[in-house]
Amino acid sequence: MEEFSNGTKTGSEYRLVLLGKTGSGKSSTGNSICGEDIFGSRVSESSVTKTCQYAETCRFDQDLSIVDTPGSFDTSTSNDVIMAEVTRCLALSAPGPHIFIYVFNVLSRFTKEEEDSINQFVEKFGERVFDYMMVIFTRYDDLRRCSTPPSKYLANLSPSFKAFLSKCQYRACWFDNTLTGSEAHKQVQTLLGVIGKIVEENGNISYYTNKLYTEAEKMMKKREEEIINDEKKNKNEMSVLKIREEHIQKEKKSKEWRIRDIERRLGELEKAGKGGDGSRNFRRISRSSSEGKTMEKEVNFLCREMEKIKSNDLKMIEKQQKEIQSLKARLSKKQNKGHPRSVARRELSRRNSPLSRVICRGIVALGKHLLAGFVGLLLL
Repeated sequence: MEEFSNGTKTGSEYRLVLLGKTGSGKSSTGNSICGEDIFGSRVSESSVTKTCQYAETCRFDQDLSIVDTPGSFDTSTSNDVIMAEVTRCLALSAPGPHIFIYVFNVLSRFTKEEEDSINQFVEKFGERVFDYMMVIFTRYDDLRRCSTPPSKYLANLSPSFKAFLSKCQYRACWFDNTLTGSEAHKQVQTLLGVIGKIVEENGNISYYTNKLYTEAEKMMKKREEEIINDEKKNKNEMSVLKIREEHIQKEKKSKEWRIRDIERRLGELEKAGKGGDGSRNFRRISRSSSEGKTMEKEVNFLCREMEKIKSNDLKMIEKQQKEIQSLKARLSKKQNKGHPRSVARRELSRRNSPLSRVICRGIVALGKHLLAGFVGLLLL
């Protein structure tokens, strides 16, 4: 599972789930939508995307969360691994996708396997999914090279694909994933316009949801709250460290000031204890007068005090400062950067993370019969 984040979340987000069989161009389309190469893609007979991948980006002032689903799994892949990936797909788009995008390569044909998988998906998730589904036709550049307009291409589609497209209310976009610059941007803007219209038409229920998505959202919300609480605790600990750091800094300055004061006083005593030839005469004074003995005692006391400050106090302060810096560095690493949902998604993207395991267990326990429809569509 991979993730990418680009831009700052504004609070308004479209959640997109890319569906389609191996070779349809899901990952390339995801890259075109993001405007950067985020999802792994290459021309191959086998699926490049073996696990769910997701990206968070901002295009034309619109936040987007995109989930690129696996096109296929190796035959050796266990059912548990497949289920784990399916549940991650659900949770990454929780509380539900605004749009399921069925990606279709114009050079391929709509197979019976695809038709059966879609039917199984609709059977489990309900006809309502068509209110949240559209088609992106990829390899539009090949159609143009053949001088085939979209209308002629659509007229020649198989009856089964026409029926599917009809249920999607003929909502479709044509993508040339080789485009760059303004032309590439334009097709993304067209797509966002279609999605915006779908969201508007769906009104109060602007995104698709069901029991599985509701359960996934509960878990994601719980993790968000934990992240927020952890962040508060982290900030409090940082504040305490800051106060300690300021206190220690003041103490250090006080000790340094005391050293300078002692040095100044020693200078005065040295000056007072010098004879006419400029040499020390503490011992001569100490032997001849009580004043000299007092001066010598003060000098010894001050020297011992300065040595104690340098060898003990300042070293202890330096040790405490290093400990605080180490704690601050540790807390900085624990700081969650970005929106709590984005942080939760990043955690979820790590296959063996605690959050991933919890969500997998929770959703699978809720309904394997519903998951079967999603599994069928992802394993094309």
